[in-house]
Amino acid sequence: MTDPEELMSKYLFGLSTDYDSRQLKQWLKQTPENVREFTRAVYLHQAIRDHLSGEEVLRSEIEADESASPANDTCDLANSDHSESAYLPQRRTLWFSIALSLLVGIGITAWTLVPPFEQEIVGVARVLEQRDAVFESSSMSPHHSGILSGGTYSLTNGELLIRFHGGALGVIRAPTQFQINSISSVRLHRGQIAVTCPSRDSRGFRVKVPHGDIVDLGTEFGVEVDKFGDAHVYVFQGTVVAQNANNRVTLKVGDAARISKAQGVVSANVSPSTFYRQRDWEMPSLLKRAGGEANLANDSNLLLWLPMSRLQGQTTPVNLAMGGRNPVVLQTAIAFHASDSGLHELSVTNSHDALHMNVPGNHRQLTLAAWVRFSKEQGPDREHRGILMSDSFQDRGEVHWQRKGHDFRLTISTGKRGQHEIFRAPTGRLENDRWYHLASVIDLDQRKVTHYLDGVEVGQQRVQSVIGKVSLGECTLGAWAPGAEPETDDRSLNGDLDDVMIWNRALDAEQIRSLADFRSQ
Repeated sequence: MTDPEELMSKYLFGLSTDYDSRQLKQWLKQTPENVREFTRAVYLHQAIRDHLSGEEVLRSEIEADESASPANDTCDLANSDHSESAYLPQRRTLWFSIALSLLVGIGITAWTLVPPFEQEIVGVARVLEQRDAVFESSSMSPHHSGILSGGTYSLTNGELLIRFHGGALGVIRAPTQFQINSISSVRLHRGQIAVTCPSRDSRGFRVKVPHGDIVDLGTEFGVEVDKFGDAHVYVFQGTVVAQNANNRVTLKVGDAARISKAQGVVSANVSPSTFYRQRDWEMPSLLKRAGGEANLANDSNLLLWLPMSRLQGQTTPVNLAMGGRNPVVLQTAIAFHASDSGLHELSVTNSHDALHMNVPGNHRQLTLAAWVRFSKEQGPDREHRGILMSDSFQDRGEVHWQRKGHDFRLTISTGKRGQHEIFRAPTGRLENDRWYHLASVIDLDQRKVTHYLDGVEVGQQRVQSVIGKVSLGECTLGAWAPGAEPETDDRSLNGDLDDVMIWNRALDAEQIRSLADFRSQ
């Protein structure tokens, strides 16, 4: 048998082969003391990794390289021509040497300070949920408590939702063969995985594929490896780096690539529906939790429905609207640490709490609706309190929806800076810390804007300006985009939002009334 210290070192730094993993597992079964020794090594390794910010160093180096070489930031993969090796073997060797030296130098002292642990294997990931999961008999399988240790797994049936101890979440659907290397790395031999990195401490997660790898920079992405060993990558949120030994390219939202031995990293046509994501996994329970309208999510005109439910371990609410061809893109909210907070509303006290998104398209009709609870006004100009605000507000037809003074209003830009048409809803004074249902309907076919408070019409005005279509585009929920104007912070909501909905059609009074009678739990 290989020296146990060497086996542990390979395991901790993601260098274990299948044979190494089997030897390590055999060694752990020999005595309880071996388990304790391994447990201490894992915890010490994690402490050293945190101290040296292992994956954050990699991320900083990547971003520095991109800043120094603007050509690397292109999303036109077909034209990429990068010669620098992305694997950075020298850096890995350096990191390995430093950490190994620390282990040897202070290991004995530190281990004596670690209290005894229960005699069980400390894995690198855990199965949060599984559905009809079956593993090939010759492969490894999760321990009785759902713990996944380093090694190769062959999932022949069913699905897994797993959380790596580094913070990343992965959805794996059979048939898939994968090798868990470390708390922040997995090798995909065949099949697919959809990865979400919801927190800063999960950034830098790496998916290794036969002819390259994919490094996360704070995002959600899917990877599929076909029977030929070619890997297909699609980015749902944020940014990743796809790379092989010869070139490296940056992929952003909606970008896709193929990594193959013959062509390296090239652009590819990859359908997002190829991947089974965490959203897909949890959608039935989210819809059940939202309650009320069973068919609401499938309305083809519904662009956005945010009941503010969060997926496990994530901070960004989930858009339950499923019928639109061009989905609204919610920019992932990155926290320092993921937590299952159980929040059911979006609370905004300043512009940095707001949720940024992209609502595509130009529309002749638009309905905006939300439950809103205002907190006490603060600041010299707190009468401007943004609910949903187009970021630029310079192009013709862009929309601002906000409360100002004792009314709420919808404002449409006329395309000339500083010029816009205002449509007011005289609601009278709204009480603080009380939920209200607000709705505004833009109908350019009828040339009118109608406002509702708790399902009752409170104002209607004619559209006087020459406006052919309205749009939201890049916009912010709960504030104006930070940096858009000097008084941005004074336009944050300072309150709570729930069940925010956007339609690209004009709802009638009865439909608005039914919305005011419904609020998800």
